[in-house]
Amino acid sequence: MIRDVEFSHEALPPLATLEREWRTLEAVARPSFFTSWQWIGTLLAAMPAAHRPNLLRGAARGATVGLALLGAGITRRRNGLVRSRALYLNETGDPRFDSITIEHNGILAPVGQEVVVLDSAIAWFADLGDVADELYVSGSTLRLSETTVEGRGLGRSETALPSYSLDLGLLSPSSGELYPVLSANARQQLRRAFRQFESYGPLQLSAATTIAEALAFFAELKALHCASWERRGKRHAFAGEFFEPFHRLLIERSFAGGGTQLLRATAGGRIIGYLYNFRAGDRI
Repeated sequence: MIRDVEFSHEALPPLATLEREWRTLEAVARPSFFTSWQWIGTLLAAMPAAHRPNLLRGAARGATVGLALLGAGITRRRNGLVRSRALYLNETGDPRFDSITIEHNGILAPVGQEVVVLDSAIAWFADLGDVADELYVSGSTLRLSETTVEGRGLGRSETALPSYSLDLGLLSPSSGELYPVLSANARQQLRRAFRQFESYGPLQLSAATTIAEALAFFAELKALHCASWERRGKRHAFAGEFFEPFHRLLIERSFAGGGTQLLRATAGGRIIGYLYNFRAGDRI
């Protein structure tokens, strides 16, 4: 068990140096895709150097046991009357770059030590005094205990959003067949949808096999996505200038290693839609 983790806020080292450190720690961790170098490295490579966040490092007995990016910014509330100095875990604090929306966020740490390392990071933040007022941890699934937060004299504000997952091991007995694990109502709806789409021709799911094909799928996905949101008169994900270049670079950097996957579903010659998947280890 790791004890006495000391955190420091550092300037970002050269990306090649940081990549070596990050991947070394990643080898003994179980990162989500969003805390792996695939995401973090792409974010830093895609950003102008002047806007890159700093580094948060946790060390125990001279060894690095925690890594995260740490952005900073000023937030204002109540018509600008309340000014707050904020830190952002694995984000920049700049909405232009944070529009990519991190999920499954946290500090990269050895397997089984994630809670201890995060608790130490909160303790570090609590001791900052008048250096910072708020710490934003967006897209995290880890619930911090009262001892970790309120026990250190901190307050918290949370926004809970639904998150869905499926243990693919449940599909092993049926060789990947979904129907046995669905409710009767869900099975009925799925069969109805299949019949409707099959009226256009045979259903087919095809995967992009090259980076060029994956980028072509992504461009077609963009067209469908934008059209869908624009019909509803709402802002879509591609409205910001950073979102598309970031994801295109992410595909270019991670597709060959299986980190990103692009799938196209068709019925006859009719396109039904696209899936854009991230993969880290045995999780998609």
